[in-house]
Amino acid sequence: MGKLNNKINQFFFRNRKKGIPNLMLWIVIANVLVYVVMRSDPSGMLYQALRFDRRLILQGEVWRLFSFALLDVSSQGMISAFILALLYPQLGRALENYWGILKFNCFYLTGILFSALGGMLLGYASASSMHYTLLLIYATLYPDSVFRIYYIIPIKARWLALITLVLDLLLIFNGDFLPIFTLMNYFLYLGKDFIRVFPDVWQVNFRRLFRKKKRGPHTIPYPKAGSYEASFTSPKAPYHHKCTVCGRTDVSNPGLEFRYCSRCKGYHCYCIDHINDHAHIE
Repeated sequence: MGKLNNKINQFFFRNRKKGIPNLMLWIVIANVLVYVVMRSDPSGMLYQALRFDRRLILQGEVWRLFSFALLDVSSQGMISAFILALLYPQLGRALENYWGILKFNCFYLTGILFSALGGMLLGYASASSMHYTLLLIYATLYPDSVFRIYYIIPIKARWLALITLVLDLLLIFNGDFLPIFTLMNYFLYLGKDFIRVFPDVWQVNFRRLFRKKKRGPHTIPYPKAGSYEASFTSPKAPYHHKCTVCGRTDVSNPGLEFRYCSRCKGYHCYCIDHINDHAHIE
């Protein structure tokens, strides 16, 4: 599975400039146009033509599997719609810079498909939950960046994302299972790197728990200091390579490959799992 994931990341890295640039900007422009038309047309014909409807989809109106994504801004209040129209393109652009255009395009497409799958199973679908995963992804990749709620209240992206995640979980417990499908898309692209959204102390505990559950031939634990076995064991050799993202070294994981990124400012090392999928240090 790890080799397949590496090949996929390498494919995205080689083709990072392909696809539709500034995708979220175009999505927001389309949302705003729909919003304006719906405000000027009280009959609601455009809404009826674009909304998700499982019965009509099964009758052949397959465009509804995607068109419901154009109703997100119009489903909000005027102030929220304005803020989201400014926020979404910034998040999309940041993720394009981090992942590349192609990978972000695929992330958005699979997010829509997961939401549509949930809609076909549950009978309803909304793009709002999927669009909120943009914030969750951004906060996982840039956890210490700061947002200003209504341009006044500063809050770190990490905590804003955790609040969003808690709200999604509350919706699930209250019987709205649509967020489950959008979170599936989130975990599909981040995998175990989702722990980066948590504080550093929690991340250390998560990694320890993961290593305990997944001991391999290259992760043999060292004896505790002061134990009988430790008195006959030479001290741990210093490492030569250490991944900037996950902290693994050539001593803790001798079979792991390491590379150095030429796009990062300075001398930064990454393991094979993160060399093609990390935030470049400027």
